[in-house]
Formats: sequence, C-alpha cells, structure tokens
Amino acid sequence: TIAASLAIVAVAACWTLWPRTYTYATAHAEQRSIVLPDHSTIHLNAESALRARFSLLRRDVTLLRGQATFQVAHERRPFEVHAANLRVRDIGTTFDVSLQREQMRVGVTEGRVQVSSEVGAARPLADLRAGQSARIGYRDRRVSVTRENIDTMTAWWRHRVVFRNDPLDDVADQFNRLNRIRIVVEDRQAGALRLTGNLHGDDLDSLRIFLDQQPALRTLASADEIRVRSR
Repeated sequence: TIAASLAIVAVAACWTLWPRTYTYATAHAEQRSIVLPDHSTIHLNAESALRARFSLLRRDVTLLRGQATFQVAHERRPFEVHAANLRVRDIGTTFDVSLQREQMRVGVTEGRVQVSSEVGAARPLADLRAGQSARIGYRDRRVSVTRENIDTMTAWWRHRVVFRNDPLDDVADQFNRLNRIRIVVEDRQAGALRLTGNLHGDDLDSLRIFLDQQPALRTLASADEIRVRSR
C-alpha cells in the first residue's frame, strides 16, 4: 500500500540521517590499521582508543586515549578529530594526533589542518601544513609550532620511538605501551627531564644505555621493570 511504502521510505531516511557510531581500541603492544566507512584509514597505536561518529553531514572522531594517524578520504563532509577539548579540522590531509600527559601533539604529513579549542575563542590555535607539528598544553593552551621530519611523525608505524625535547614521563609512556618490562620513573625531577632520541620500541637495552648516559639520571633493572631516578 501507499502508506506502507511511505513508512518504509521514512524509516530508510531516518536510518540514513541518524548518526552511526564505531568504537575501536588496541591492547598493550597492539597496533592496527582501520578503514572507516568513508574509506579514510586510521593507524591506531598501542593502548589507544577512539570513537567515530558518521552522519549524512559530518564525520567526527573522538580520540579517547593514546595516538592515531588519520589518512582522510576527500569528500564534502567535514572530518574533525576531537580530543582534550580541542578540535582538529582536516583540510584534505594526513595527520597524527597524540595525547600525552600534559599536552596534545598534532603533526601534519600531508595537506593542512586547523587546531581550535572546543570552547571559547573562535580563532584557530594553530594552522598547520605538511612538515609542521604543534604541541598544545592542556591547562594553559600554550601552542608551540615546529618543523618536523615527516618520517619522524610516522616512525611509530615502524615500531620506533622518536622523541624531540620530550619529558622522560612521556618517553616512558611510549615504551610502556609496547613492552612487558615497564619503565618506572621514580621522581618528578627525573620525569620532567627533556630528552631527544630515536630508538626501536622494543630495544630496552639501548634505552637503558641511553638513560644511563644522561648525567642527571640513573637506572636500576630487574626482571619486570627498569626504574629511573635522579642522581
């Protein structure tokens, strides 16, 4: 009947308009690639999670924890990543978002993104192009934009841990995502020490040698952890 046909059309229309939500997560030491319904690809680092919400008009992804690289399929619907009350708007690009302890890092390997606050000022906090990265503090929203090697931004795809003037606390978190043996930072002074290096993610022997070479640090290893403290 006509009424039944109209009902079917109405249900189909509602289904099309109603947002669909997809949730993805990785376990300890697990990395995976995900193809979204719009053919965008997400590379999800270990111990990370996100929620994707797609509707007829929008594509929204919320990074709940960890790190992800987004290779965005071009189409009319805007693609935005939300994390830590910040919004990263894709303008035809590939970019990486990492939630660290005190800040969020956004790096662009292709194209361009704009980073804005979810609340308050309408002006973007950062306008980034390929080869640029930004660090945005959670508390003060302070933004630091630097040039960065594109291969460095995606080094974690190859199980490398690359850190550039990063606190030891954040470096330890990256290694702890990937290894059974834990890096335990015992004091604030050690955790705040900024380090620069490029190591394979499962090479804890090289990490320990690197840490012992720092004048301000010393390490003590056991069967299941490497403890790091100030000298």
